[in-house]
Amino acid sequence: MVWIESVNGKRKAEVKLREGIAPDAISFIVGFGHNGYGASDYEVDGKLIKGSKQRKAGFNLNPIMRTDRCAEYGLMDKVGGSTVFYDTKARIVKA
Repeated sequence: MVWIESVNGKRKAEVKLREGIAPDAISFIVGFGHNGYGASDYEVDGKLIKGSKQRKAGFNLNPIMRTDRCAEYGLMDKVGGSTVFYDTKARIVKA
């Protein structure tokens, strides 16, 4: 287990080393470790609805991605308008 740290926070994760990834890069699949979509507990009309452990399994690096300094959302590609995942600097620290 390791900590993946950026200026916006850190997340604990299990990592695997593999060929094909640059030595100074981190690669991850977007979509695992949800906080929403029924993964977290929430309350409706005073009744607690338990979240799904299966949906929350894994890790989600979105909360530690670099954000626009003028707003609270991720950086955007000026041409395509999609989120820029390639400009977040992070480090890996043994947990």
